[in-house]
Amino acid sequence: MPRREPRADRALLAGWIAAAFALSAVSDWRVLAGALGVSLLAFRRGALRHLARVAKLVLPLSIGASLATVVLDRLAGAPLPPVAPLAALNLRAALRAFLAVAVRARVPVLR
Repeated sequence: MPRREPRADRALLAGWIAAAFALSAVSDWRVLAGALGVSLLAFRRGALRHLARVAKLVLPLSIGASLATVVLDRLAGAPLPPVAPLAALNLRAALRAFLAVAVRARVPVLR
């Protein structure tokens, strides 16, 4: 594997950190879905492998927490919560994890 430019690696890491903070402020699931699509295009190489890793490690916990929220709300007698915030929560978790895995695959952090 050819040696990468350290500045490019630092720029990619800085972009990932900035994206993680920016995604924390987004609450619309449509914007998050669009950002996931853009991320998949930006990190095409290995995207399916990264998505499989996210689906295996992150989504069960995120979706489980969402389902637990719905169940506990129903047990407390509250009406069903709206779907949009729960969808945004799960999409944000998947997107942040995908970006972390994709950036980590490209940047040799331990050298």
